[in-house]
Amino acid sequence: MCRLWEEAGLEMDPQLCTSLVTDTTHTEEAIREAASLGLANALADNGDYVPAVLQTLIALYEEKLYVSELYLSLPGLHVTLDSM
Repeated sequence: MCRLWEEAGLEMDPQLCTSLVTDTTHTEEAIREAASLGLANALADNGDYVPAVLQTLIALYEEKLYVSELYLSLPGLHVTLDSM
């Protein structure tokens, strides 16, 4: 845990990991980066949460991949991508 948390006597809440996972896909890059770093630190100190968080991240990845594949299959999009 970070020093500030230790000084404040705070403990890790499993819900924090869930919130941080959600924020790793935020539209703002700064929020994604902060959430990723926060999640990495939280999991480094709380290894018991790693399996559940990993499952959530994989599910989120698969969901985003599926949406991306649907988006890429839209008519006319290949013209835009091919012209790049």
